[in-house]
Amino acid sequence: MRIFFGSRITATISLLAIFVNFIVFCNNGNNNKKVIAEDPAANSQDQYAGSESCKNCHKDIYQQYSTTAHFHTSATLAKGSHVLDGQQMVPFNHSTVVKVLQEDSLYYQALYVNGKQQIKQKLDISIGAGNTGKTYLSWRENHLVQLPLFYFAPTQQWVNSPGYGDKVVFNRLITPRCLECHASNVEFSQDITRGNIEFKPASLKVGINCEKCHGAAKQHIEFHETHPNDTTGGFTADVSHFTRIQKLDMCAICHGGSMNAIKPPFTFKAGDKLSNHYSYNTVATDVAALDVHGNQYGLLSMSECFNKSEMTCGSCHSAHNNERGQKALFSQRCMNCHTKADANFCTVQNVSQVLLVKNCIDCHMPEQPSKTIEFLEPLTNKTVSATMRSHLIKVYPGDSKKIMAYITKMSKK
Repeated sequence: MRIFFGSRITATISLLAIFVNFIVFCNNGNNNKKVIAEDPAANSQDQYAGSESCKNCHKDIYQQYSTTAHFHTSATLAKGSHVLDGQQMVPFNHSTVVKVLQEDSLYYQALYVNGKQQIKQKLDISIGAGNTGKTYLSWRENHLVQLPLFYFAPTQQWVNSPGYGDKVVFNRLITPRCLECHASNVEFSQDITRGNIEFKPASLKVGINCEKCHGAAKQHIEFHETHPNDTTGGFTADVSHFTRIQKLDMCAICHGGSMNAIKPPFTFKAGDKLSNHYSYNTVATDVAALDVHGNQYGLLSMSECFNKSEMTCGSCHSAHNNERGQKALFSQRCMNCHTKADANFCTVQNVSQVLLVKNCIDCHMPEQPSKTIEFLEPLTNKTVSATMRSHLIKVYPGDSKKIMAYITKMSKK
């Protein structure tokens, strides 16, 4: 039986990945009674050194990676951080508004009813690199909650978070699974019998940093400080030596759709077998049920390119470089496999080959609206969706027709 990597609409925040995969995973596994209290050693900070320690020896790679969406998918908001963009007030009805406020170089979201302030909560953590938007979290002692407004970059406006409709919610609790895809590590305790989750705020490692993919670096650094001439790269995960499934699992933990927890969040480490930590949700009955947000691996696994090759996410994506929007570069990677010599090159006729080879992407991986990242526009109740590039690689006749018309037009200039 074919497994489809399903995506649930029960989660309600967008960003990611960018903004990248907050919606799909935040509540995954919450009802799985096998997940008992967290093993204190499972996500201990003792062996983590932080990405800043990596740049001493890997300066160029660090600088390149620090420009990527992964690196910026979460951040701590210190005094002076820039937040305010677009309008700073979202009306929900004639009497209820939520405002974004700046006070003493700090930012807050506040609820007003008939002009009187009812709730005010500080913005402590941003989620999302900002390409699609950002949502914000706030500490309440050792708990994290999501604040109601998020910034939607395509329209440059603050809106109510996807999934909430016209409701104002200040108390949505953030789970460790939410952070697993938007942070590198955090210490927490979890008592599912009481529904209580507490974090250690000082332990939070924001962003997807070097240690997320290469493992905790403390031993690696200590070894090479005492063995400066050793080039073997000891005590670290060398992704280049991973099997295909190890590489895919490393990405699928955050880009693999809705999954049910077998073990607690943050226990999966690069090189582990994902099925030992999560089981895939098989609710989806066909490809149409897979959303373009948060389930890139699920869509890719349905692609002929994927199933007839040994490709991984790294076949097209550079882990360390920001290549967003570089269609010609990605198209060249398509043509590493699709060549005239192998008789599997593009068969479109009567258009400029010079322009054609610069953009395989819009024809075969077009941007499509997400069903999970959609919200009601303030007051108008118009549904607005974020668009993201599909990872189901195939022929899309409608999109291809539009691109061919554009290329033909450009060829005549």
